[in-house]
Amino acid sequence: MTSSAGCDLEMQLAILALVLREHPEVLTLPTVANRLLPNPQTLTGGIALARALRRLDDEGLVFSDGFCLQPSRPALHFKRLLFGEGLLGMPTNPGMPIGGGGAEDAPVSEDARAAIERHIAARRADPEFQQRLKRAVQQEHEISERQRRLRQEDEDDDQERGCFR
Repeated sequence: MTSSAGCDLEMQLAILALVLREHPEVLTLPTVANRLLPNPQTLTGGIALARALRRLDDEGLVFSDGFCLQPSRPALHFKRLLFGEGLLGMPTNPGMPIGGGGAEDAPVSEDARAAIERHIAARRADPEFQQRLKRAVQQEHEISERQRRLRQEDEDDDQERGCFR
């Protein structure tokens, strides 16, 4: 693995750990950048963050509308599998990857990484899972779109009545 690919994986892991730890709070991309990047204003940091977010979104682990970011249901389920229902905490350092072996702030072991990579590879190769994932993403998108339209209709109604929020 090249160092660039390693950095990409580290960034993905840091983003996913932060989003899972902060859930149910929906994070904005500037918030994520400020918490994870030493200098959030740099172009290289922004590109690395965008590349990692795109990959996480492509894999179905996060949802992003270009400004807000939240974990997907599969990611939240994976968190429950790793940490149980509140039995073990997420790492407290936002730049630190998800801990392995139940110890907070411990780096993920190579065995855990390999197991995660095998699980992801199996999911990519599973057509039934891919179909379920596509349906879930489509449903999430439809819900978001419906909410956006309802908010717009509410704003339009308020303007017609002369009400302002």
